[in-house]
Amino acid sequence: MFESWVTIVALVGGFAVGGVFVFLMRRALTTRRIRAAQGEAESLLEDARTKHKETLLEAKEEAIRIKSQAEVECRERRTEIHRQERRIVQKEENRDKKVEALERRVLLSVAGLPFEEDFSDMDLCDAGATTANWSTAEQALLLNWKQTRYGGLPASSSADITADAHGTWSVALGDVDGDNYNLPDFVYA
Repeated sequence: MFESWVTIVALVGGFAVGGVFVFLMRRALTTRRIRAAQGEAESLLEDARTKHKETLLEAKEEAIRIKSQAEVECRERRTEIHRQERRIVQKEENRDKKVEALERRVLLSVAGLPFEEDFSDMDLCDAGATTANWSTAEQALLLNWKQTRYGGLPASSSADITADAHGTWSVALGDVDGDNYNLPDFVYA
């Protein structure tokens, strides 16, 4: 019987030692699996962080590229606007120069202009080319209405055309409505 007790104790001891051994082995395997899983998780996490950094870097590079492209387009537009402004200013200057040249040509084409007559003497009076009264006494040029084919104006209808018309080069009279009355319908100086 003693042997059976020893066998039973040996068996129980063997089971206990086997159980402890199995427990320790499972624990070691579980720990190893946990560590492997943690290592894999850390590796995946590191890969995710790396990809995140790469994506941020790419996004920043794209933003810099877009900003640079926008600045180039803005500079090109500014350059085009300045070029158009210079063209407009140049056209205005050319137009002003043409107007000035035209004014000079007009003034030079009319002999003696610009000129103001004071009517103090008869030196410049061309009696054959005027029907006006060149009055040195009044120092004025008076319209002297002459008899025309439709009739004339009374002698008292002469008018001083120099008082308000120092820049006048010519005078035009008109009978607009064709009524042939003694007075013209308009006078343009």
